[in-house]
Amino acid sequence: EYRCEKEVPYHNSLHAADVTQTVHALIWSLGFRPYFEHLSVLALVLSAIVHDVGHDGRNNTFHMNLQDDLALTYNDRSVLENYHASVALKLVAVEPEANILDCLQRDQFVQVRREIIEGVLGTDMAHHFRQVETLKGHIEKLDKDPSDWCGEPSASLMLQTMILHVADISTPAKPLKLSDRWTAMLRQEFYGQGDHEKALGMPVSPLCDRECGRFAGPQVGFIDFIVRPTFDLLAALAHRVENEVLPELSANLVVWEERKAEEELAAQSASAEADGDAGGEHPAQAVGV
Repeated sequence: EYRCEKEVPYHNSLHAADVTQTVHALIWSLGFRPYFEHLSVLALVLSAIVHDVGHDGRNNTFHMNLQDDLALTYNDRSVLENYHASVALKLVAVEPEANILDCLQRDQFVQVRREIIEGVLGTDMAHHFRQVETLKGHIEKLDKDPSDWCGEPSASLMLQTMILHVADISTPAKPLKLSDRWTAMLRQEFYGQGDHEKALGMPVSPLCDRECGRFAGPQVGFIDFIVRPTFDLLAALAHRVENEVLPELSANLVVWEERKAEEELAAQSASAEADGDAGGEHPAQAVGV
């Protein structure tokens, strides 16, 4: 199950609900329903629900550096994502009251299970650029006709995987007030990991050092190089993404660029003040004591 918000501020059931709602919006409101047959829609929604189940508020790097049971079980490969998929599908397998797939025929169950695994594993950011390039190739080949996509199972599955992935990273594409709330929760979780790493004598992961205090610069990079290019790809298939999502994303980027400039200015001022303090003489030194 998902852990409580106090224990895991971001990757909890509220995040799962948000991602599921975003997937729903992409499918039914923004134009992607024609690209998938009904079992794939089921698999995609279920993938969103379970994609972070059991998350402990630490990232893959933490588990791999610690070489804990999760890292050893999954051989440092998509450690958390493998765990999430495993927990969800074990629940279906061993708890009859939780098995919402028992009405499916055997071949249908195999398909849905495979697509859930593929989708959840696809949320690992380590696969992001490879998946973007693969989807780009499919778009260049198939263009916008949903029937062509449905006739190419590998292309359809990649699009399905990217729908979940983009929903998972879509915080900067939401209205700023809501986006800022999610970002604050994520930062809190990052800092909790950094505190844990310090306590264990481990290297502190990027963005996890609460003493650094600079978050806007990485956020600008995340939007510019990760989020925006992914939504641009989806906009090539669904014009409502271009009309409704990209303007919100662009507006948020402007705000984060302003925050980045403020952070840099504050850092420069702090550095100049520190240099001034270091360069001044103690009164006793001035008289040779």
